[in-house]
Amino acid sequence: MAHVAVAGLGLGVVALGVSIRDWLGNLEGNFVGIVNKCNWEVVAWAKSGDDDIGPKHLQPGEVMYFHFEPNIWGTTHFWGGCWSDGRKCGFPCYAEGAPNDNNVFEIMDDGVYLNGSKFRNHESA
Repeated sequence: MAHVAVAGLGLGVVALGVSIRDWLGNLEGNFVGIVNKCNWEVVAWAKSGDDDIGPKHLQPGEVMYFHFEPNIWGTTHFWGGCWSDGRKCGFPCYAEGAPNDNNVFEIMDDGVYLNGSKFRNHESA
């Protein structure tokens, strides 16, 4: 079972120089974070065969994060997505197609970024 939360990233986190990955890295088990870096609300979600997380309405600067333990068969997969303003984007969050076990995705005006590099482009909804 996944545990989910939404939090605002205030100036205190930025001023301390703490990265989102470091902030989320204190969670036990595997984690996924989805950060709204747009100047408008974004609706984000994540889903596996067992868990449906979302939709969550993220205001600018908010992050949705969840942590979980993979199943014993090694078949846990999470897919994520976002939509806003006539645009949508889907992406693998964990396992099959996701580059790491712990991933933080940043939703920006022109697409979804992972580790500072564009990971997916937005499409028309």
